[in-house]
Parts: sequence; structure tokens; C-alpha cells
Amino acid sequence: MDPIYSGPKMEARSTSGGGQLSPAIERLVEDPFFYGHRWVEVEDERGKRREQVPLTREDLLDPQEGDYVSNHSWHGEITAMLATILRALFTSRGRQDIRVGDDLKMLWKDKTISRVAPDICVIPNVQDTQRGIPSFNEGKEGTKPIFVLEVTSDATEETDKGDKIRVYQKAEVSEYVILDREEWEKGKEGTGKEDKKLTLTGYRLHPETKRYRKIRPGKEGLFLETLDLHLSVGDDGRRLVLIDALTGERLRDLTEVTAAASEAEAKLREAEAEIERLKALLKT
Repeated sequence: MDPIYSGPKMEARSTSGGGQLSPAIERLVEDPFFYGHRWVEVEDERGKRREQVPLTREDLLDPQEGDYVSNHSWHGEITAMLATILRALFTSRGRQDIRVGDDLKMLWKDKTISRVAPDICVIPNVQDTQRGIPSFNEGKEGTKPIFVLEVTSDATEETDKGDKIRVYQKAEVSEYVILDREEWEKGKEGTGKEDKKLTLTGYRLHPETKRYRKIRPGKEGLFLETLDLHLSVGDDGRRLVLIDALTGERLRDLTEVTAAASEAEAKLREAEAEIERLKALLKT
């Protein structure tokens, strides 16, 4: 359903006193629902009803249940893939105390910190990782994330690369990674279509200053101390490569796992068919 917004229209005002709008204001004038929308109960002379209202940049720092944030179609796929891979990794290490959350709202012990919902978070020393929870309360749980990852979109890019750096730094999250997708070259064969590639930016909290410093990529990409994991982008610029730093094993993503399973199943069918053929030959 398309958003319906009966509130006041956004006025095209310049923030600099001149006639030119800032890029942020310009896009919101064009599309008030740029960040997404939220359903609210309203009541007026027409009676009670539910209506969609646009989200603001501030809403991205305190999301509510049911909020719809404008994201790329690949956003959900890649976060689900990463969450699945990380859960399998920690299970293989025997770490049953680690919760891997996706879109899990944070209720920090310090109530002045924005209650964001990271795309991916890794929280150790959790009593019950299987219990379904709508949010994670640092004060009640006695632990907090050591790692967070945000996947940017057009709507969340400024927040992920600005506000959330300050949020996670203040919350003293040890490592923060931003997975971005940027234009990198014109499409082939003269189509003029922009292509995209994945990029990774990592931050690590300095133990003394409690401020973030950028993680310098090594030969195998970003080394994440909190996860004992190497994270990089493949040569094609379109896939993530994860290597377990404890074993040197490359972790396969869901696409590769599915392809490998399909290949194994096809080989099994071929073997079964060959067995049946040989049985038939023996009978003749």
C-alpha cells in the first residue's frame, strides 16, 4: 500500500539563508517518506483511523516496532546470510553463550545513548540465547554487544556513517563495521548503467581513549579481533568473504552452501542411476 500522509507539506526552505537547499532537505521535499514510514492512530472529525506518517532521521536512532525503513532489496538478504553464518561459526566453536542479533533494538544501560537496532550485533555471555526478545536490555542482561555491523542504504547511509559511529563509540562497542554499496564503474557494452560494489569500513575502540580508530585492512581484509574473523570483499566486488582466523577456513555463504548441496544431490542421483544401470546389465 502506498503511503498516505495528510499532515502539513514540507516547506522548501534554505538552511543557509540563500535560495539553495541542502541535499538532505531537497530529497525530503521531493519525497517526505524517504526514510520510511510508521502507522499511527489518528482521530479527527472523520473518526478514528490508522495513517502512515513519514519517518525522520531521528526515528532511525530510536526505531519502533512496525517501522518500515527504506532499504535496498539486498539488505535483508545479506543481513540474514551474515547472521546465519555467524551463528553457525560460534556454534562450531562451542560458544552457546553468544547471541547473534539482527535488527535487535538496544536498551543501553546509559539511557542517554540512542536506542538503535543494529543490522547485526554479536553479544557474548548471554544466559539464554534461544529466548525470543524484541529488544536487548544491557542493564538487565549484564552484558552488551562487542561487535555491530550496519548495512547501508540510501535512507540510512548518513546515519550509519555519522550518528551511529558516535552511538556505538559512546556505548563502548569494541568494533563497528559498515557494509556499503557504492558506484564503481559504468556498465559494460555502453549501457551507461552504474554498477555497484561492496565496501567495508571498520572501527575499533581504543582501550585507553575509548574512541574509535579505523581498522587498517590486511592481506585478508579487516581482521575483527572480537570475532577472530577476517572479513573482506571478493575480487568481483559483489560478495563477502569470511575466514575463520582460528582455523584459516573460509566460511561459505548461503548461496555457495545451496549450490554445493544441489551439486551433491545431482551427483547422488547420477550414482544411483549408474547403480541401477549396472544392476540391469547383471540381470541380462
